[in-house]
Amino acid sequence: MNTVIPGLDPWEKLLADPRIWHFAFHNVVDLPETLVTARERAYFDFFHDVLAAVPKRISQALRDRFAVAYSRPDSLKAGFDWYRAMAADARHNAKPARIEKPLLYARGDADKRPIEPYVDGLKAAGAANVDSRIIEGSGELLPIEAPAGFIRALCDFRARLGA
Repeated sequence: MNTVIPGLDPWEKLLADPRIWHFAFHNVVDLPETLVTARERAYFDFFHDVLAAVPKRISQALRDRFAVAYSRPDSLKAGFDWYRAMAADARHNAKPARIEKPLLYARGDADKRPIEPYVDGLKAAGAANVDSRIIEGSGELLPIEAPAGFIRALCDFRARLGA
């Protein structure tokens, strides 16, 4: 949901987008931890406010839980390490492999980027059966921002599979 897969189109284009500055920042060893520690709530609030279609949908209680969850040094490091692994992931994912299992790629409409390049990237990597859905009224946190639309997309996908 709502992300590019490292190594698959439009990976390189997305990395060049200045709005995606945090991919590079999170990749720096130790610096994000140093700057974010004891400021987790403010840091994650920034992303909730920028990436949500309607930031008010991300409740104060949920924002608190995000901050608390990442307040442990090992949790914060693990979150940043996900970005640090992206270069290796990109090299691995750039090797096409046939995937027969049906995939659903969903993203919120607040992003404004077209979904087609992401779906095309999955198909070019070998995903033979990709369905896509844009969830109205949502940004990055689809299940939180638009739970009904998210559930409907999952149910429609499941029904399409005959399950």
